[in-house]
Amino acid sequence: MKKIAIILSTFAAFVILVFSSLHIIDNYYTTRIDNIYYDKFGNELMSEKEKGLILQKKSLERKDNLQLLGSSELADKTIPTHPMNIFADKADGFQINGVGRGYCQSIIHAARVGALSKEYKDKKLVIIISPQWFNTKGLGTNEFLMNFSELQFYTFMFNNNIDKSIKLSFAKRTKQLLESDKNNLMVSIYASLYTYNNTPSKIVLDILTPYYKFKSYILSIRDKRIAYDRLLKYKKAGEKQYIEPKLSVYDWNVQMEKAELLAKTKTNNNDFYILNDYYNQYIKDNLNTYSGSYKNESYINSPEYEDFKLLLEICKSQNIKPLFVSVPVHGKWYDYCEFPKENRETCYKEIKTLVTGYGFEMLDLSEHEYERYFLKDIMHLGWKGWIYIDEAIDKYYHEGR
Repeated sequence: MKKIAIILSTFAAFVILVFSSLHIIDNYYTTRIDNIYYDKFGNELMSEKEKGLILQKKSLERKDNLQLLGSSELADKTIPTHPMNIFADKADGFQINGVGRGYCQSIIHAARVGALSKEYKDKKLVIIISPQWFNTKGLGTNEFLMNFSELQFYTFMFNNNIDKSIKLSFAKRTKQLLESDKNNLMVSIYASLYTYNNTPSKIVLDILTPYYKFKSYILSIRDKRIAYDRLLKYKKAGEKQYIEPKLSVYDWNVQMEKAELLAKTKTNNNDFYILNDYYNQYIKDNLNTYSGSYKNESYINSPEYEDFKLLLEICKSQNIKPLFVSVPVHGKWYDYCEFPKENRETCYKEIKTLVTGYGFEMLDLSEHEYERYFLKDIMHLGWKGWIYIDEAIDKYYHEGR
């Protein structure tokens, strides 16, 4: 009996020591980042920010920061009309905070918005939707894992403001996407137990919940450490934490003319009006092989629609009111590849029906399929495309102010 008592007391002392140490570490990083944030951090696109929470949370704490959620179109800031360039240094009263990279699609945005639902409430948020997301297969496991955040998953599932029905849908989809992945076994177990939603699974989940809470706590400390390291670089570089906002008046017609003049010089070696370098690298030597290559593809039936509905449901239930932007495909290129026009039009209509059906504001750009220089290549926003979005962001931000 004495031995058991010694073992138990030793174990208890060890647990207390571990938690005390973690509390000290957590408090260390919390106090150091508590009053530190740099507006210019919004210009950085990196997985640490996108998979974490604290840097996004601190951005949302500032009234003049606007988050722009998207995917691969955000990456090319060499395009002068990119919002991060047009509105640089709070040129029109607000800081753009870009979040997203390739394969950041509806379920990834849903996880982020759900995890930070309290912070997103009553904040300005823009979400760019691409038709390519809605292919027949939808988001695959490998693509999902590129942007999946275990921290955001747990924070989402432990968020008491999220309805259980929404959590069930989110857990079910996460379970499905992680079925073939062995590196996130504990996440899969949690998602599976939550999805089963019966008495035995609830009992097991209750038993395992302390582990998941502890894991979430560890991940949050790591997130703060990464944030501190990143912000410290800005501090050492002598950056200002807060940029004074300016109020600019844009003549969007003039901006559009400038964009077109520049685009002409960048797209003059092909008949599709896409970036010369892109054409040379990916299309020029294989142009004939692309003819008719999209004729069997479709954007009508896709798992992405359910993922998108989940994102919309989260926003509506949490009183988050984003501006959704629906981007078109490259009409001339898609015609060349024989992707049925009525097929993609059905996709545009369905996206619009869903967004407006949930009562959200939407910038529908589908009518610009054939506009030269709208895209810079066969799918990513270019010189003129960004101008339409810039103007909409400008109007959306200043509404009601």
